Amino acid sequence: MIVKALSSLALSALVGITIFAQQTVTGTVVGTTPGSAIGRRMSIMQVQPPPPTCDTPASGKGPALPGMIFSRMMGDLVCERQPDGSSNKILSGAPFAAISPSGNEIAYWLVDKHELHLFATSTHTDIVIDSLPGAIMRELIWSRQGRKLSYLASAVEPAGIRTVDFDSGKRSLLAGHFTTLTDSPDSDYLLSVTTTGVHKIRLADGKSEMLAAAEFATDASLSRSGQLLGFLVPPPPKNVPASANAQAEEEDSPDCTGGTSILKVQQKGRPGLLDVPFPKGFDSVLDFAFSPDDRSIAVTFGAAACDYPGDVARVYVVSLPDLKLTLVSPADRLSVKPQWSPDSKVIVYSDYTSSDSGLFAVDLQARMVTRVTESHDNGPDQWMAWRSVQSVIAGKLPAGK
Repeated sequence: MIVKALSSLALSALVGITIFAQQTVTGTVVGTTPGSAIGRRMSIMQVQPPPPTCDTPASGKGPALPGMIFSRMMGDLVCERQPDGSSNKILSGAPFAAISPSGNEIAYWLVDKHELHLFATSTHTDIVIDSLPGAIMRELIWSRQGRKLSYLASAVEPAGIRTVDFDSGKRSLLAGHFTTLTDSPDSDYLLSVTTTGVHKIRLADGKSEMLAAAEFATDASLSRSGQLLGFLVPPPPKNVPASANAQAEEEDSPDCTGGTSILKVQQKGRPGLLDVPFPKGFDSVLDFAFSPDDRSIAVTFGAAACDYPGDVARVYVVSLPDLKLTLVSPADRLSVKPQWSPDSKVIVYSDYTSSDSGLFAVDLQARMVTRVTESHDNGPDQWMAWRSVQSVIAGKLPAGK
């Protein structure tokens, strides 16, 4: 699993919809006869809002879903939703966290203490994995198989990718400077996204293999099988008339609009790339996820905007290889970050329309959208992992750093 730090635009947008006053001032003036309350001083009463919780109404409606771990309050709460729809708190105070593929362990970074912790969800035990004074954590990545955690921090020496294998107890450091990293189906490798393209890096010795030449790529992901590689790149430059450029330079107000991205898909062993088309009214891909069966991609389409996710954001399913688009989220909502259920039958996504928006599920066969969490003004909720029924595997804690 991988967790990326929010961009400043995304953070400012989320803060704007999730932070509210800590107390509400209310008052009422009451008189015994009509008009007798006029001129009397209003009584002031301070009401503290209830503390945020993981509670969400249990419901038997909607598609059947396995246990699910999700975050709330900008990640400050890590919650578990049971298959019956009820929810409970797992962890709090962990805004930078990553869940193991089994859902049994949570790696999280404490910003104030500069410590990396490992929390076991079944036993509720918590241990310190590493202490990196002054470091800024950038990536926490679990291997898709086994119990291997890789992490990348800046402002720390020596620089590089640190890895802990909890099954073997081995620790390693791949020295170097890296930018965007993501997981790989092979636990011995990670993907590195650079200005030149997408690379496959062997953790043992740093040997790099170019998977796709993609200038200024911003994100990439391999499907579960490893047969499909998707990556985001800027669109080709448009031919803008000189008069339009001159007019833009004369305008006093700065343009806060961020860049846009297009999605390209590479199929292993086949020449060429698939360019995912845009539906009408959209010009950017915000995020994407391959289905477990490699047959489709869930894509969030958006448009150039000054904040995240902008004024429009809708989830589509793009079938492969014909690239047929099927809309799966409502028109009047901001729907982002789709994730597939393990059986490829359901998509769960976050609703960013307002602070009371939670997680929604789409039954792809019935074409029905159902709310699965209620955030109580503490959202948006974000999916983190599916909860496995497997018990925690007892692993040896590596000694030292």
